Amino acid sequence: MVFLFPTLVSMKLLSLWLLLLVMAPSLHATLSSSLSVQHTEANTLLKWKASLGNSSQTFLSSWDGNSSCNWLGIICDHSGSVSSINLTNMGLSGTLQPLNFSSFPNILTLD
Repeated sequence: MVFLFPTLVSMKLLSLWLLLLVMAPSLHATLSSSLSVQHTEANTLLKWKASLGNSSQTFLSSWDGNSSCNWLGIICDHSGSVSSINLTNMGLSGTLQPLNFSSFPNILTLD
């Protein structure tokens, strides 16, 4: 009679598989939340850009689409969330009043 004993490797693989099954919903929620924040940040910046004077539109021409981390003056953290806005000496014309700062949960600096 042959007994099948699980090998150490197969037990480790089974443990890893079970861990992934348990963690998958949490990972999905985290990624979805991060993408939602990035989308909100980009939309907020685009709305603010639209409120600025016409000459400012030229200076912020890289601000299009949803990838705000690639925009001039925008720095993002490791999760892709805006951590710094630096528009010093850009010659922008307008106010910060339309900018909803609560849309930037991870912002550290504004220049």
